[in-house]
Amino acid sequence: MCEISYRKNKQFMNKKILVADDDEVFRNKHRASLESLGYQVHSVDNGYDASRVLLTEEDIHGAVLDNNMKPGDRGVQILDGIRNGVYGQSKQNLPVVICSNGLDIRDKILVGVRKGVYLQKSADQERYARVLRGAFGDPVETGVAGASG
Repeated sequence: MCEISYRKNKQFMNKKILVADDDEVFRNKHRASLESLGYQVHSVDNGYDASRVLLTEEDIHGAVLDNNMKPGDRGVQILDGIRNGVYGQSKQNLPVVICSNGLDIRDKILVGVRKGVYLQKSADQERYARVLRGAFGDPVETGVAGASG
């Protein structure tokens, strides 16, 4: 068992991450995890608002998107739009984490091709924090030598 500690990386402090999830429990989980890593969070509860934020706010530095949120576009559709420049050229390389409790094969392929990161919503908190930190910054591992998490 490996204990993970995360230090707030000054390079990422105060950078804003968009969180879009129609489930309040997961929206709060995303927010808490990201804020503990030093990020600011702009959260919305649907795909329409996620698209609006991406179109209008220049200070978004990444996104955590639910793949099944309603109403509006799903996470993979927004990811595709980001990579295709729909939200502006400055956002085409945003790090994006797609959250779901399962993706069909087409969505898995799209996430991979569009260079997104998939995170299963039911992941334990340690894995959850590790994936978010991997997408938006580097974790610092401490604990048992040779152990892997």
